[in-house]
Amino acid sequence: MLAILDQHIALKRAPVLMLVAALVFLAGCHQQDTPADKLGVFVSILPQAEWVTAIGGDKVEVSVMIPPGASPHVYEPTASQMKTLSRAEIYAAVGSGVEFEISFLEELLEINPNVLLVDCSQGVSLIEINENQHDDEHASEHQHAYDPHIWLSLVNAEIMVTNIYNGLATADPANQNYYRQNLEQYIGKLNEMHNAFQEGFAHLDNRVFIMQHPSMGYFANDYNLTQIAAEEGGSDATIQSMVRTIEQAKQNNVKVIFVSPQFPASVAEAVSQEIKGIVEPLDSLAGNYIENMNHIFDIMHEAMRGQ
Repeated sequence: MLAILDQHIALKRAPVLMLVAALVFLAGCHQQDTPADKLGVFVSILPQAEWVTAIGGDKVEVSVMIPPGASPHVYEPTASQMKTLSRAEIYAAVGSGVEFEISFLEELLEINPNVLLVDCSQGVSLIEINENQHDDEHASEHQHAYDPHIWLSLVNAEIMVTNIYNGLATADPANQNYYRQNLEQYIGKLNEMHNAFQEGFAHLDNRVFIMQHPSMGYFANDYNLTQIAAEEGGSDATIQSMVRTIEQAKQNNVKVIFVSPQFPASVAEAVSQEIKGIVEPLDSLAGNYIENMNHIFDIMHEAMRGQ
């Protein structure tokens, strides 16, 4: 599904390519090579790093483009990252339309044309969203986009880690059985969690939750939940969207607003004041994926159970 990226990549490439050429030259002047017995693997976000490590074990060296606390919607790579990428053997892209990859992936790959590009979204069914124009003159105009937050679904995670396995096995066929064994163990953990989540959410009467940023749509689909978001299509919240969120919260007796630490909590705090609720942090990009998804289940289940 990397074709999604191709549809959005900007045409103004010349200044970036000049920078890339300079970085490649600098990379040759100052080498910090991956150990010879390890595959150099780059990923876009922290959850992918856990997956690569879980599957690749001691045979991989993982580098993450978007550091803790940064948002994939606005992050720009550093010169140091660009230099290191010139020596990577694999790049595992999320592939679902994350803004970081739309803006920079092609340029990043320019410095390393031999890198194996793994599309982690291959085989994932994307959720289509509409990004509406809010001014009256163009109220009927809209463009189609897809929810990029595919990793926040255990069902999708199984597909994504399998794609990573395929990439590792392609680059290092001698250790394919090792990677396969690790994959099966990790998928077993994902399946166990998914079954537990299904059971845990099955008996809830109130199945509505509110996010400031709409990152949990795939998670909601997996467990027949309803996500209400203060932001529309990933854009900043407006007065109209906040009023609508407050009304929906009151109608559904929702008292908890979840907010990711990568975004300011001002909107969530304003909504919580109106509904006499609380703001709860929910990290959609934590690196400890298994632990974090269990935490997300716990806090969301507790919030909806108490509503």
